Amino acid sequence: MILTRYLYPKDNVEFSLCVSLFKKDAEQAKFWAYEMYYSGYKKQTIDRLVELYQEFYSEEFCKAKVVGFLEKKRSEWTEDNTKEATVGTMIENIVRRQPNFCKIYDKLGIMEEKQQNVQVFVEEKRILYVVLKEEAIRKYKTPLFKPAKGWMMPRKVCLYPCYRLPGARIPRVEDWRDLWIYLIAECPVWQTRIKKFGGVVVHPRREVRFANEDYEEQFHNLYDMEPDEQPVSVMEKWLGIEV
Repeated sequence: MILTRYLYPKDNVEFSLCVSLFKKDAEQAKFWAYEMYYSGYKKQTIDRLVELYQEFYSEEFCKAKVVGFLEKKRSEWTEDNTKEATVGTMIENIVRRQPNFCKIYDKLGIMEEKQQNVQVFVEEKRILYVVLKEEAIRKYKTPLFKPAKGWMMPRKVCLYPCYRLPGARIPRVEDWRDLWIYLIAECPVWQTRIKKFGGVVVHPRREVRFANEDYEEQFHNLYDMEPDEQPVSVMEKWLGIEV
């Protein structure tokens, strides 16, 4: 298991993005997409959004045009990856399309009977695209950590419970208590922070060792979210819910 910037299981974050898109919940879809993006999986997030539309949406009259729009946005981001609103723009346009629930059920085994609870947008021959400005996605950026205040972060930023992959093992609460530094070590944004303080992953012992005690103390002083001290409401969001 790999944990993301806000200590969600990465696989569940990716799955939550899918479910939120299929449910046409743009706000939650942006939350999960930017959780991936700002965890350091930037290109993966952009590519995944294009793949999801191509794989699970099949509106004949508009699919080629929407794919073209998404590919254009991906190309613009590739040329200038400071255009972080690209992620939100892609989501806003995907949620306005109709997913193919037969494909979703066949490939993911979910939402067989829930399509009746999903808002269906009226299909029109004319396609209107939504393009977000950069200021529209500020709330998804990672807040600055304050020394000795990392414990406050999850309570402010963990807004939704993630969806669990069908059949996936439910993580143990003890994983966050005992192994959280080891579980964040492969997440790009955390990897950079750990290396800054001379941290090295020791896989056989499932731990991270820092260059010295001072560096370890500095890391914890700045970044320790104290997952074992979080309220039940936060832990429930990390553990996730079934679709």
